[in-house]
Amino acid sequence: MKGSQAKWDWREFQRPPAVDEASSTRPDPVPIELDGQSGNAFAILSLCREAALTAGWSLVQWDRFYGEATSGNHDELLEVVSNWFDVR
Repeated sequence: MKGSQAKWDWREFQRPPAVDEASSTRPDPVPIELDGQSGNAFAILSLCREAALTAGWSLVQWDRFYGEATSGNHDELLEVVSNWFDVR
């Protein structure tokens, strides 16, 4: 990380040798704690990223989630997160 810019290394996600059905389907919901984070979209996405990495999501799965999560407003982000994760 240089200065105040965070750099996400997308190579951390599992990259399947070829895109197959299993790597592109929605994974089982992963538990995530959002207590106190609901006001900051960047913090929410960071917590989601950490949970997805821990759960072993593929890059295709992350891309699908991230695309849905960032395509609307804050309320839509929270809805997508609650659909993809087990929010606690």
